[in-house]
Amino acid sequence: MKLEDHVEKIRIKVEEAVKNTLDRCGITMNGNTYTQQKVNGISIGNVEQLVQSIQSEKSEWIDCFDEIVDDYAFTLFNRLVCMKVLEAHGLYPEMITQRQKHSGKSYAHYMWLENNQQYRDDAFEGLGEFINYQFEQLSLECDIFNTTIPLHMIPTATFIKEIIDLINAIDEDDQIEEEVWKQGDILSQIYEIYNNSKKAALKASGDKVEYDKVHVQSQIYTPEWVVKFLVDNSLGKLYLEMYPDSEIKDTHKIIGDFSENTREIKQLDEVKVIDPCVGSGNFLLYCFDLFYDLYMDQIENYGADYNSREVPQIIIEKNLHGIDLDERAVQLTKVGLFIKAKTKRNSVKINHYNVVSASFRLPDYKEIGNLFDAQFFSKDFSDLLQDVWKDLQQAHKFGSLLRIDEKFEDKKKELKEELGDAQLSLFTYEKAVEFYLFANNFYEKLGEAINTYAIDDKKKFMAQATSEAMTFLKIVTETYDVVASNPPYTDSAALGSEMHNFVEKNYKSPYNCTTNLYACFIRRNMLFANPNGFIAMIHPHTFMNIDTYKDVRALLLSEGDISCLVDYGLDRVNLFGPGILLDAVWHVTKKTTDNSGNTYYFNITENQQEKYKKGSFEEAVNNAVQGVNNKRITIINPQDFKEIDGMPFMFNLSDGLRRKFEEKSVEEIGIKVAQGMATASNERFVRLWWEVTPAFENPIRSKWFRYSKGGPYCKWYGNNWAVLNWENDGAELRAFKKAVLRNQDYYLKKGITYTGSGSKGTTFRIHSENSLFDVGGSCVFPTGAFGNLEYIIAFMNSRLAFYLIDCLNPTVNTQVGDLKRVPFVKPSKEIESKVSDLATKCIELKKKIDSNYILNGSISSPLAIESTVTKALLQFIANEILSQTNILIYEQFIDQEINDIYNLSESDIARMTEKMGVCAASIPVYASAWEAYCEEENCVELCEKINTAIVDYDDEQIAEIKEKIRNALFSKTNELEDFCKNNQINPITVWYFIAHEEVLPMVKARDLIFEWFVYAMRDIIANTDDGIIGINNTDTSITQLLEEYADNMGINSAQLLQMEEYLGRKIRDFMEKDFFIELMNYTNVFMYLPKTPFIWHLSSGTDRGFEAMISIYKWNSDSLYKLKSNFIYKRREKLEYRKTQIAGNDTAQALEEKELIDRQLAEIDDFVGKIDELIASGYNPTLDDGVGKNIAPLQERKMLKADVLNANQLKKYLKAEW
Repeated sequence: MKLEDHVEKIRIKVEEAVKNTLDRCGITMNGNTYTQQKVNGISIGNVEQLVQSIQSEKSEWIDCFDEIVDDYAFTLFNRLVCMKVLEAHGLYPEMITQRQKHSGKSYAHYMWLENNQQYRDDAFEGLGEFINYQFEQLSLECDIFNTTIPLHMIPTATFIKEIIDLINAIDEDDQIEEEVWKQGDILSQIYEIYNNSKKAALKASGDKVEYDKVHVQSQIYTPEWVVKFLVDNSLGKLYLEMYPDSEIKDTHKIIGDFSENTREIKQLDEVKVIDPCVGSGNFLLYCFDLFYDLYMDQIENYGADYNSREVPQIIIEKNLHGIDLDERAVQLTKVGLFIKAKTKRNSVKINHYNVVSASFRLPDYKEIGNLFDAQFFSKDFSDLLQDVWKDLQQAHKFGSLLRIDEKFEDKKKELKEELGDAQLSLFTYEKAVEFYLFANNFYEKLGEAINTYAIDDKKKFMAQATSEAMTFLKIVTETYDVVASNPPYTDSAALGSEMHNFVEKNYKSPYNCTTNLYACFIRRNMLFANPNGFIAMIHPHTFMNIDTYKDVRALLLSEGDISCLVDYGLDRVNLFGPGILLDAVWHVTKKTTDNSGNTYYFNITENQQEKYKKGSFEEAVNNAVQGVNNKRITIINPQDFKEIDGMPFMFNLSDGLRRKFEEKSVEEIGIKVAQGMATASNERFVRLWWEVTPAFENPIRSKWFRYSKGGPYCKWYGNNWAVLNWENDGAELRAFKKAVLRNQDYYLKKGITYTGSGSKGTTFRIHSENSLFDVGGSCVFPTGAFGNLEYIIAFMNSRLAFYLIDCLNPTVNTQVGDLKRVPFVKPSKEIESKVSDLATKCIELKKKIDSNYILNGSISSPLAIESTVTKALLQFIANEILSQTNILIYEQFIDQEINDIYNLSESDIARMTEKMGVCAASIPVYASAWEAYCEEENCVELCEKINTAIVDYDDEQIAEIKEKIRNALFSKTNELEDFCKNNQINPITVWYFIAHEEVLPMVKARDLIFEWFVYAMRDIIANTDDGIIGINNTDTSITQLLEEYADNMGINSAQLLQMEEYLGRKIRDFMEKDFFIELMNYTNVFMYLPKTPFIWHLSSGTDRGFEAMISIYKWNSDSLYKLKSNFIYKRREKLEYRKTQIAGNDTAQALEEKELIDRQLAEIDDFVGKIDELIASGYNPTLDDGVGKNIAPLQERKMLKADVLNANQLKKYLKAEW
């Protein structure tokens, strides 16, 4: 098993143990009847105190109970796992690991039993008592084992034994690497795994993320090798700037020129590091290691007056600081630091940690403030304290994002302004002295007040929280030399209202850093840092280019100097694991207004598989340290980005291409990039055209207008499936208050629409006149002096435009603002005409391709079946491939012209090719294919212009190419262009083997045959009076109907059998079992819209008592009556008759058939009852209501062969009142 599976099993067992223990104490999910009476076999802390604390936050008992269980479970889990780690490091005798030589007990248990013989007869020889004893001993050095806290619990010995066995099972698993418990970050790994179930539950709930869920939603473990790079190049670099000749640069990989001292020397014990979202402490744990090396370097090479035995204590008590909302994570950090220190010196004693959880809850100031007011501070400063106290009461919500330090700074500034340069009066002198005392003795005075207050258990509980608050306050109001963190990644749209309002209030000015929580932390970390301090962070790469993060980039460029930035991208192998899809960036920035330094940019993300990225990164770091060139490293001054609108971090662009951004942009040249409308109710206003009409028209009956809505990757023309209710100039939609109708001046105008989301990039196509456009299918309209639509679409579909858009925004979601910023170089008239002609050819070819398919309005199958089905398939596919090939060739010509217009250098083109791969049409072409292509009609002129290499293939290569065409072409992610690039086969070569060697792509062939049956069923049902055909209730089977249809189309039975072979199963079997499901998926053209089959398969159930197919174009309220009278009645008669035929037959086969008929008759009765329910409900389907609304009542009653709508869609349509 994987470590994840082991941890989950342990977690489940621990929760079971906790619930059992609480149940014994009278605490269950049904209520609390707790009694203080001691229960044999268990030990538990002050549970009443815990319950009271939690109930003050939770209104429902079940929520309170869940949190109680969760708190106890993690505390017990954490303690036992920490014991395992402590023993693995050799810091204590084995307490968890059990060995046969110790009679199946741990060594510590074995020795304890020698002195506690009275427990030998207890369950598992006093295992529970031993664990309790061990907690008490460990608590003397490590506070997480404290047995006096409310969360202390020892379940029954049976449960303890089961949990320990599960922990030890990890050692025995061959899939787990050896000495896993000795790994420095093992506690962090386990904690992240422990929270996986919570994270999954939160994601499934769809709830907004409030403060109490931030640590669950975005807690991501940072691998040690990433932490090491960031800390080495922040804390390590800071040290080398003070001591450039230090040997540290030989033992750590720190990038930079350290030939001279560039930083004022500071005592090492005064150098402070903070992780403001410390989690389980990965950054601080490595900081400890590096600090220890630095102290040893100081002692051994610089004669520093430090006692090496005291260094572990100094590091923890003076150098390291951390804050987190998650109390458990903070516990783990402390344990990790304790292990680090104890490993260096076993007898170390840590007096205090500067690592604190912000989860404390404070009493109202009025309950405790009088102590401060009366005994320690004057009214003026107690007012400040009261203001600070209010902020501290919010710490459990916002943690280190609180800006309490600014209140102190404001007070200082106010006093300085009040004093000025004038002569001090007695009043101002006294006030200055008082503030000095206030600022310097503040925490000491607060401590005295807290101790005075803590006189009973309840007040001690409050006093403990207050003490933690003071530690938090001290940490959060100071500044630091290094700020290192992996902050939470939560988009502003996912934030709950309270968190959202806080972020808007505190992080919108002077730089708007509200787009994501990690952006807030970039700002906060800059505030935490001293002048010339370092900020080291890892987070998503979205801040680099997206327009909504432009203020974050402005902050980094104005107040920082980015020394290195690693653009790592997605890596589910080495970085965050398979469950986390995150394009990561990590960077080190010095806080300074001197922005003259260069940035080392590491481009690890491009053109390599995930499994190779870590090695590639390590090689690049080695080269950077050694001063060796590496193609993945670019050294650049990022201040150049300020010259580009929005300051995108486009490290990959050459100086020449960056200067192109000084040209007029697409927007400035008079090309309008218009965001489309948001209906806010697509189910009400949007349809696919076949939902409302059997014919492809534009507009449709003056009500439904073409509606560009994005869709899959598609250039030039296509994706014209959606229609919008725009009757009476959109009167109904305009009256819908939630709808947002943007850019109305461009409605019904011809333009260019695009798909802005998708892993393959942005694609542009014609937006027809009299059409409207969605936010997912935003549009481009020429409005200025340059109005050549064909040239504009050619430019937008060029590789250069794609490359520039990707540089502006490398995410899968291209924004309107990205397109506006693309630089536009106006072509000469000659080039404009040439490129426009090429674009027109691409558009016309794509229209021709699309016109052959039923979803694009074709009225009959394009297969011309004369001799064999195979020949018809080959002829059609060859013609389509030829058209697609010519489009790819025209696109290559367009690219060449655009590259010339932009005066791209060879290195620019090479870099663009490295990023995007080679153009499919430029791949070397097979000699025989080239010869055949040049003889093809309409291709002679093209052959004279194509510039590509000619190659020959041997028999083995030809066989391999044929096999790939036959089995892979047109499969998922293998449309022609992708297939050619993936396999480095020229599209002309592909066309040749299909057209001249008769190699048939089986995926495409099967799709075309399926479409033929769709045409057939559409026509067969359309030609009935009722729009209904019974599948198993008439003398004419579905196979016979198809045979008659084929005969009318001039297709004989042998050819129909050939079709059956391509289907891969008997026609009747396919039609009765899978046709409806395939049709549903076939009509699922938009990811976020429902499936919209225009033929429905009705079914009474699994025994198929009654089945029929219906056409939506004739489906109405009368159809239900017709089903009963014309179809179901006949089916029942047929079954009853068959039952009488076999009544006297008692063979096993006949008995089985009788039982089936009885079940079918019962099914039919149930089905008729459902029809009667529908009629009684007033069910009245109308075509304009669309498939979703009309089919929902049938799906709810389980009257369909398969579900069409998902659960959310079904719920929405059943509630529809339009």
